[in-house]
Amino acid sequence: MAPEQTELARLAARITELRGPMSKTDLGRHIRYDRTAITRAEQGEIVPSAAMLARMDEFWRTGGELVARRRIVMGEEEVSPTDRRDALRSLALGVLAAEISRKIAAADPDPLSLDDYEMDVHRVAAAYFTTPHPQILADLAPNWQQVESLLDTRLSSSTRKRLTNVAGWYAFYLGLASFDVGDDKAARGFLSLSSQHAAETGDLLLSGSSAAIRSTVAFFNDAYDLAYEIAGPSQQKTHPYTRPILAGCAARAAAQAGRTDDAHQALRDLESGVWQGGVMPGPNPGNAAFLHDFHAGAFARLGDGVRAEEHARVGLAAQMDTDPSHFVQVAGKWSTLARTYIRRPQPEPEQAASAALNAIATLGGRPHRPGARNARQMYRELNGRWPDLPAVKDLGDAIAALPR
Repeated sequence: MAPEQTELARLAARITELRGPMSKTDLGRHIRYDRTAITRAEQGEIVPSAAMLARMDEFWRTGGELVARRRIVMGEEEVSPTDRRDALRSLALGVLAAEISRKIAAADPDPLSLDDYEMDVHRVAAAYFTTPHPQILADLAPNWQQVESLLDTRLSSSTRKRLTNVAGWYAFYLGLASFDVGDDKAARGFLSLSSQHAAETGDLLLSGSSAAIRSTVAFFNDAYDLAYEIAGPSQQKTHPYTRPILAGCAARAAAQAGRTDDAHQALRDLESGVWQGGVMPGPNPGNAAFLHDFHAGAFARLGDGVRAEEHARVGLAAQMDTDPSHFVQVAGKWSTLARTYIRRPQPEPEQAASAALNAIATLGGRPHRPGARNARQMYRELNGRWPDLPAVKDLGDAIAALPR
């Protein structure tokens, strides 16, 4: 066997040894190479690329060993069999600076992979609000773990910034999905990480998006003053897309906390910053439908249900005109309308129950914690005051069938 073939066989055997019981498919997912390339490398059919071996070195933390072995295979280092061990040691020590530079260059995902990651964020943004949230969690978690693993390695500064931003958005959507399925602890963890990544990259869209959902998590855990502080006074610099969203969250929380002046100021902020553009990564856009829905919610919580109803109907109609497939938003606007019927001097419980039933029907059995919570709260109030009404009993039956 020729010397270079012997060295290639040793390289192949070392890769197999390092992989151990891990499947080639799992390894491929970590280093972003398919199992066929790994199989051919382990069988000594090819000389693996330097980029592939660099990713293996990073994953196994072997200090550039595999890249060094490849250089020997390619004849870049003339080493006799008796001096091989010393040569490898010399490679690790004598040219460490050059090797680190090489590793940084080789460690970066190829530009197409980076583009794919960034486009995946937009794909998730477009699909999130019409996709079952457990599916979002299952699909997104492996991608997030992969990007975070890459961030644990040496990367060029430009690549690190791009990957940090991707990781931040993945964490945002994992936090949002965790909240929507009822796992608040996971939601807070992901959203905290998302906020940290936003601070690292200076991404105002990501930081504002994370703050809006952190405020929402606090609100649905009855921490209304905290929800207001997160969305309101703490937001000094905001992206135009998230400005109205944060104002709406602040208005909702202030109204529920009885902070009337703060609620009205937040509503004025919302009115001055309505988003006129398209959907971007982040929460639902703060468009006209959002404006009316959050006005309705705030006025209802302040006891002005008649005025709230006008906004609720306009918001629901706007949502149906722009995106009727957005089950979360359509259900939410039915819930807001339901609330307006009982926050008034002369309540209309049948109308409230009917609107709440429409919200449940819109969810279509898909798990969504805020929607289910709104329906249960409405039923508790209606059943406590008008338990004998047929519409209230129908709502109770629908509540009993909701997924837990």
